[in-house]
Amino acid sequence: MRVLVWNCQDAGSPLTVPHLKEENRLLSSNIIFLSETKNRKNYMEKVKKILDFENSFIVEAMNRIGGMALLWNNEVKISEVLGTTFTIEAKVEDEEKKESWWFIGIYASCDGQIRRKQWEVLNRRKSLWGAKWIIMVDFNDITSNDEKWGGRVTDNGSFQDFKNFINDNQLVDVGYEGKPWTWSNNWYGPGVVKERLDRGLCTLEWSKCYEEANCTHIESQASDHSMLLLETQKDRKQRRKRFQFDKRWLQQSEVDEVVKKAWDIPCTGTRWFKVKEKIKNCRIELLKWSSSKKGNSSEKIKWCKSQIEEIKASNGDNKKQQVQDMKGQLKKAYEEEEAFWNQKSRLRWLKEGDKNTQFFHATVKGRRKRNRLQKLRKESGEWTTNDEELGGEIAKYYVDLFKSTANGQLEEILTGIPITITEHMNKDLTKKVDEIEIKNAFFSMDPNKAPGNDGMSPLFFQKFWSLIKKDLVNAIQGFFHHGVILKAINHTVISLIPKVDCPTEINQYRPISLCQVVYKALAKILVNRLKPFLSRCISKSQSAFVPGRQILDNVILSHELMHYLKNKRQGSVGSMAVKLDMSKAYDRVEWSFLKAIMEKMGFCSTWVNWIMACISTVTYSFNINGEHKEFVTPSRGIRQGDPLSPYLFLLCSEGLSSLLQKAKIDKELTGIKICRKAPTITHLFFADDSLVFCKANKQEAEKLKRILKVYEEATGQLINMDKSSVLFSKNTLPSVKSEVCQAMGSIKQVEQGKYLGLPMAITRSKEQVFGFVRNSIDKKLKGWRNKLLSQAGKEIMIKAVAMAMPTYTMSCFRLTNKMCKEISSKMADYWWGDADGKKKLHWISWKKLTAKRSNGGMGFKDLKLFNKALLAKQIWKIITQPNLLVSRVLKEKYYPKQSLFNGKVPQNASWIWQSLAGVRKELQEGIRRKIGNGRGTRIWEDNWIPGTVEGKPTTTRPLGCQLTLVSDLIRHNRWNRVLVFKTFNSQDAERILSIPLSVTGCEDSYFWMHSQAGQYTVHSGYKAWLKAEENKYTRRKEDAGTSFEGTNSKIWNSLWQQKVSQKLKVFIWKCLHGGLPVKEAIFSRTKLGNPICTGCGEKVETIEHMLLQCAKVKEIWKMAPVQWDGIEHLSDNFTKWWSAIQEAQASRGVEDQVNITINILWQIWKSRNNREFNYKEKVPFKIIEKAQQEWSEYNEANKGENSRRSTQGTAIQQRTVQVQHESHTGISLKIHTHQDRRQAAVGIGITAIDNLGQLQAAWALRERSSGDTLQDQAVAVRLALLKVAGQGWRNVKVELDNRKLVETITAATYNNQMMATLIEDIRSIGTLFQQCSILFANSRKIGSIKLSIHALNIWVDEEWVNPNFRC
Repeated sequence: MRVLVWNCQDAGSPLTVPHLKEENRLLSSNIIFLSETKNRKNYMEKVKKILDFENSFIVEAMNRIGGMALLWNNEVKISEVLGTTFTIEAKVEDEEKKESWWFIGIYASCDGQIRRKQWEVLNRRKSLWGAKWIIMVDFNDITSNDEKWGGRVTDNGSFQDFKNFINDNQLVDVGYEGKPWTWSNNWYGPGVVKERLDRGLCTLEWSKCYEEANCTHIESQASDHSMLLLETQKDRKQRRKRFQFDKRWLQQSEVDEVVKKAWDIPCTGTRWFKVKEKIKNCRIELLKWSSSKKGNSSEKIKWCKSQIEEIKASNGDNKKQQVQDMKGQLKKAYEEEEAFWNQKSRLRWLKEGDKNTQFFHATVKGRRKRNRLQKLRKESGEWTTNDEELGGEIAKYYVDLFKSTANGQLEEILTGIPITITEHMNKDLTKKVDEIEIKNAFFSMDPNKAPGNDGMSPLFFQKFWSLIKKDLVNAIQGFFHHGVILKAINHTVISLIPKVDCPTEINQYRPISLCQVVYKALAKILVNRLKPFLSRCISKSQSAFVPGRQILDNVILSHELMHYLKNKRQGSVGSMAVKLDMSKAYDRVEWSFLKAIMEKMGFCSTWVNWIMACISTVTYSFNINGEHKEFVTPSRGIRQGDPLSPYLFLLCSEGLSSLLQKAKIDKELTGIKICRKAPTITHLFFADDSLVFCKANKQEAEKLKRILKVYEEATGQLINMDKSSVLFSKNTLPSVKSEVCQAMGSIKQVEQGKYLGLPMAITRSKEQVFGFVRNSIDKKLKGWRNKLLSQAGKEIMIKAVAMAMPTYTMSCFRLTNKMCKEISSKMADYWWGDADGKKKLHWISWKKLTAKRSNGGMGFKDLKLFNKALLAKQIWKIITQPNLLVSRVLKEKYYPKQSLFNGKVPQNASWIWQSLAGVRKELQEGIRRKIGNGRGTRIWEDNWIPGTVEGKPTTTRPLGCQLTLVSDLIRHNRWNRVLVFKTFNSQDAERILSIPLSVTGCEDSYFWMHSQAGQYTVHSGYKAWLKAEENKYTRRKEDAGTSFEGTNSKIWNSLWQQKVSQKLKVFIWKCLHGGLPVKEAIFSRTKLGNPICTGCGEKVETIEHMLLQCAKVKEIWKMAPVQWDGIEHLSDNFTKWWSAIQEAQASRGVEDQVNITINILWQIWKSRNNREFNYKEKVPFKIIEKAQQEWSEYNEANKGENSRRSTQGTAIQQRTVQVQHESHTGISLKIHTHQDRRQAAVGIGITAIDNLGQLQAAWALRERSSGDTLQDQAVAVRLALLKVAGQGWRNVKVELDNRKLVETITAATYNNQMMATLIEDIRSIGTLFQQCSILFANSRKIGSIKLSIHALNIWVDEEWVNPNFRC
């Protein structure tokens, strides 16, 4: 079917009808919709006859304004036509597809206010059109400035009404072929303006019905608007479907045999060629096998539905069982369909299994529409007309881009590169690769990542690893031996992803390289070997991809430097920051330069040859609308999508870094110091994002320009001066600014900008600066596809996507309370949903939603606390890594002579520092100093003493006391007891003496008390502060009354562990919070409606009445398979009633009965809604039957998952046992401790037994007891290892009967700073041995026990050692 729509701008003009007649003759349209006809009905009837159409519906123009006409021939059946002042609505009967749908032709007003009311009218009328409809032609609006060419930039707020209309109705843009605009003002030269005012928007159901629908823009000389031709089924040439491994195949048991048979087919040739052929064989055999199956799950769904209808209509026996079996197949088909679209969507944050098929499908459809390559403008100004021309134009562009232009001299750029890779490092880089390393590379990939041109995703290699690993390992090991890779394995498909909404130029697409999984595994091995040495060869100004460095380091530094420039008003010479834009940075990397710089850094020839083999054997083809076309062989460039590329680019950028550093040393570039003792900074790099700092004068500008030219000629890089910019300090004269800009090639001057996605300078209006955070979240949540998510999907959307969006910004900047509330409000709106564009009531406060699940919340983040936790992470990094460039700069500027926690915040401090300083107090409260040698901790100022509120001494500092550092209290690696008791009160003295000192001489460090490893994490910080807030909230509630959700966490933990679907858990959660929209709740909140229950017509409808007490509900419960006797008296309080059920489950183990009860409650609620809104009553028996059916289906679906979990648990348990029973040759230590609390002492008994069970050494040691058994035992282990190490024994096994201590040592987890010191010492001493293992063993150790008791009665340690024993 073909529909031609057009805003003809006067059907009576001389060109309109002839042009329309010609186009209709060529296109053979079935339906024509014309808007702005500007003529009466009689004239439009004549037009109908001229065009040879039989039927029409006309809306007359009034005073030559407006007017619409719908014309159709007898080949199409239209059963109903409706009209308004701005639409014609026709119901189309598609007899071929046996579908009916509505076509809506629209002519929207040019006035924004009127248009808003028109959208409201359409929202009301859509109920007439059902689920399948399409609306087309002149909307007189656009969705963004990307749909506008020329003219002034339109304010983004003006697009909001149109975007809301699209999102509220969940409409899909049909897309287009042809030029991207549909309207032009027909000017020539600078004044021309073009916009996409006309389009087709359809519902998701219509889109699914007409998946091949296509819209073409046809230029017209008779109107300012283009014609639009809609074809519901495009006559495309049959394309061969690209193979892609389908994860649904893994559900079939025979797939393993298919792959094994294919892989075992004999192949001859090199190792790489064999792998290529075997993958090809698997592809062929899998296609053959899948074609013999009903692989199309959507077809399965249709078949199952038709079978169910046939069985119901038949007269056979056992119909009920047959229908039930077929429903089981239907359910499985739905699951397969969801898995298929989940794989296609490539969403990593949302998994299949919770009925999100519609969402996955819509995501794929939207991405396909967005990524479809349309016409491109050629260099000549002409447009491509088909896919062949499109492919040719793309290939031509990339042939030029990938062609080497290296002609520069490398000596100058390589001179400043130091040799940083040592011979030892080269040995590690080029060591022999083993199977474990190769396997880790394959299994580190996301299973559902897009495959290369062979169609095999990482999932294929991971699933069938045991069958295919031998050939893969041989091939990859062959590469590391010979340095050769097959070109076919390294062939790469480039997919072009649009950067803007309506791209017209090839440079408006981002090339993403789809490498084959086998190559990516090889590249990952190289990357994993290179990463540990990057910090040695990459300068500190580069923070991208280097372990231990973060993007936020550069964000903080750049912000401080920009703040300095913004506030620098004194001095005769100004400063400037130059932001450089590298054009196609990866694609322009010259291979010769990359090779030269690696050699200069000291990489050995073997490593260099491996890298060059990876990048020089690549070939490209292009994904042109689903087909792989063209073939390009490059001579330069690295791929976006290759795991190696980011790290290789870092090596290249060192060339520019060395040139800038040399200019700084030669005093040709000055750089910037933000305060007297701060380090001078000339540049900051994050991959290809570069900032250069220098004095604002012509000389330094010209020097910088020359450096960039040298860099460009040597490396192939190209600095795009049109997109680069410069920011000057306040004291720079206007004449100097102009002179510098001219010297830099007319570079653009800016006052504000973004670096790494964040504002470079913060103004007073924080709302304006950070508004992009709120807007991006709002846009994401308002996207109509997200409305298709299930309740569980919405929960994940908020937690994994929406909450993650502001994380980057909040890691550096404190958002205002107002903005946090606005963002939280938008998330709450999304959680509760809307109806017909109107927000639904929020039945539970956001405060409760942000509480932990165990405390009655949903676990959503409190943004204010989350912001605080993220900022605290930066403070932690600064205090624990003081040698970082960012740490040094901040220290010299804000706290040069004192602790970070004590420094005052100056009035002119940057917003970043104000943000960070705002969380110092809360962080400090959770921090203690872990004592090593005591040299880095101040006695009276730092928090280091355990057992006190603040961690500081409660003793007043004595007058004239010269003790300043903790090391002053230590003598010969032990506490000076006399001095400690002399200086401190008895309580402080006892606490100090309980602190273990490090025997390895390690430095003092910070310890975070709220995590097991003592390291601050955002999660642990947020958890600690949320707990504090919840405690405050609970206390306030208790003062006012009692808070159920605050006083009983068991009920919540039990709820979330129930084996029912997530939506049912959330339903019960709402019931417990009084969050269901029952009539009584609605009436009390809005004073609208009747609060009386429509079921019984007698009592007010509360949650308790609706679910438990209504007469009709009691009939349902009488027929239920579970009866809860003895709790009927609690039915007037749902919380108490549910609590009684949970107690019964805990005491009697009636989990299945509770799960069925939840399903019955859910079905009662659904039945109530059906009665209220659809006026349909369901009989009690059907409600119970439906509840039981859904529960049994859920149980059946989750059986496989439970068995998989069980298998995994068994495997882990077996591995643990194997580790514990490894054979050991050496000495076995048996240790026992005996505490004497009266003497505050601990006796330690140690026996050393050889393999034959003979005693070879024994020690009896007496130490001061800490009062903590675990700590005393850790002290004993440390002493035992020291004693054994002193004997020179090399192999030792420590047997402990305390499982918790074994786990603490092996996992390096501890709950206080004292245990941290001991565990770190134990692990450090353990490295002195050739073999050292610590394990749990409940063996007999009578000798150790006796020695530990004896040790309590001695004052000098005793030992006996066989002098002849060696191990």
